[in-house]
Amino acid sequence: LEIPHKPLFKDTEKGGLNIPQEDLLELLKKFDGSRFYDTPDRDGHLTKKQYRLRSLPEYLVVHLSRFKKNQFGATEKNPTIVTFPVDGLNLSDFVDFADGGRRGAPTEPEVAAMSAAELSSLAKKLGLPASQTSGVEKSDLAASCLSSLRSQPLSYNLQSSVSHASPSSVGVTSVDHLQSGSHRVHLRHDASMQWFEVDDERVKTTMPQLVALTEGVVLVFKRRAES
Repeated sequence: LEIPHKPLFKDTEKGGLNIPQEDLLELLKKFDGSRFYDTPDRDGHLTKKQYRLRSLPEYLVVHLSRFKKNQFGATEKNPTIVTFPVDGLNLSDFVDFADGGRRGAPTEPEVAAMSAAELSSLAKKLGLPASQTSGVEKSDLAASCLSSLRSQPLSYNLQSSVSHASPSSVGVTSVDHLQSGSHRVHLRHDASMQWFEVDDERVKTTMPQLVALTEGVVLVFKRRAES
C-alpha cells in the first residue's frame, strides 16, 4: 500500500516535529472497488485498473511502501504513522459480497432470501469449511452463514509486525534511511496475550498501544476465530 506523503510540521508549543498520521482503513479503500488506478503493465504502459476483495484470507499481510528513490538516487523514507486497531480491524465493508453489487455484510433477512447458489457464494467469501457447505440443506447453509456473520469473522487482530526505526542522525546529516536504520519485529504470544519486541538478539515485552505507533513496514493480521 502506498502511504501518502505528508510534510512534517513543527509543534509550536512543545517544539520538535509532529509526525503525520494516516488511517489504515483509508489506505485500504484502494480495494473497495469504487475507483480506478493507473497501473503499469509488463511493458510499462499505464492502464486503468479497479481493485476489490472477493473474499478474506485467514491471514492478511499488509506491506506499507515507505521507501522510495529520489531524483538523486538516494533512498528516502516516509515516516507517516499508519494507525489501526490492534484488535478488531473490521473489513466487512471491503468485501464484495454481492459479486459486483453492494458491499458490507448482508443482514439476516437478506441471507434468508438468498438462493442456494448465493448462499454457497457467501459461504465461500466467509471462509466456511467444506464440511459446513458441501451436501447440506439450504436452511443449514443459511444457518452456518448467519452464525459466521454474527461471530464477526471479518474482523482481524494484529499478530505481528515489522517496523523500521530511523537513526537519530536523520534530518541532521545525509544518510541512507534504509541502510542506516534498523528493523524490529513485534509479536503477539497468543497464550499469554503478551506482546514482545525483537531487535536482533534483544527481546523485551511491550504494550500493544506502542506497537500501533511504530513505523510499520509489514503488518500481519490474523482473522478472528468464530466464537
